[in-house]
Amino acid sequence: MFSIRTIPRIGPLVLLSLILLAATTGTAFGEDLTGKTVTWKLTNGRIVDPGQTSRTKEGDFTQGYIVEANAKSSNAPIKKGLFRATLSSFSPAKDMIGQKKGAWYVNGNWEIVDDKASKEKMDKKHKIHSDNLIAGRLQTILDFDPTQTPGSFVAETELPMSHLGSKWGKGKGFYHGNQNFEGDFDLTIERWQKVK
Repeated sequence: MFSIRTIPRIGPLVLLSLILLAATTGTAFGEDLTGKTVTWKLTNGRIVDPGQTSRTKEGDFTQGYIVEANAKSSNAPIKKGLFRATLSSFSPAKDMIGQKKGAWYVNGNWEIVDDKASKEKMDKKHKIHSDNLIAGRLQTILDFDPTQTPGSFVAETELPMSHLGSKWGKGKGFYHGNQNFEGDFDLTIERWQKVK
């Protein structure tokens, strides 16, 4: 490194550059996250698409429900970005194998897109680079339909094995919050390794 005595020789601008470099080295993409839990705080949730709801003899079904929120973290691979959840919910009209009448089975996909992603990369005609996106699945069983009724809930989250920048990562966790996805989104990283 360097000693305090070298400060007059290297100058204040060079010193500032070294401090900034030290602060940015060891970001979440650079460090080993295996066994660590990363958390995003989700705020300003809003319904982008209420989806389509249908009632059949099998039960009530909603699909294509989309919610977005602002995501911010101090220790996750993406520090600041846009959270999006696309959900489906189903409540059977009668007890079925593995499903009970009156319960709501909610599942879907989630993603967090880095604020640094350019408009071009966000365009659906272009593929988002893996260092701008982290995505996975979520599911829960509730006594109310969060696509139709306000309320708080907990959902299991999963990050399947994914290529994230120069890393491969996977993990599991939980979302704790309301139906607009304002709350905490946690992932415990089970595997985090360099791409070979």
